Amino acid sequence: MEFTQTDFNLLIHESIEALDLSIRIKCQNIEFELKPTPSSDELLGTGVENPLELLSLHEKIPHTNSYGYEKQIPEKIILFQKSIENVCSSEEEAKKIITQTVLSQIYPSDFNELIEVIEKLKKNSS
Repeated sequence: MEFTQTDFNLLIHESIEALDLSIRIKCQNIEFELKPTPSSDELLGTGVENPLELLSLHEKIPHTNSYGYEKQIPEKIILFQKSIENVCSSEEEAKKIITQTVLSQIYPSDFNELIEVIEKLKKNSS
C-alpha cells in the first residue's frame, strides 16, 4: 500500500499520539524523521542488505559520549516509508507497524518491557 508523504507523516503523528502517556513522555526528546528508503550508508552495520527490509533506525549519542548534553541533543528515529509500505496492506496495518517500530526503537534492549507495553496497548484498544 502506498501513501503520500503528507499522509504518511499524519500516520506517524497519529500512531505516536495513540501511545500511552508514559511512552509519549519518553518521546519528548526524540525527533522523528521520514525518509523514503535507507541509504547505503544507513544500511552499514545493520546486517540488512535489502533496503526494503529496514523499517527504521535510531540515532542516539550514548550518555558516556554526550558530555552532559544528552537533554539538549535529541535522539532521532528515522522511519523508512517504502519499507513500511512494503509490509502493509491497509492504513490500520501501517499504523500498527509504525507503532511497533517506534516501540522497538524506544525499548531495544528490554524485550520483556516491550512485550508488556504492546499487551497494554492491545488492552487499551479493545
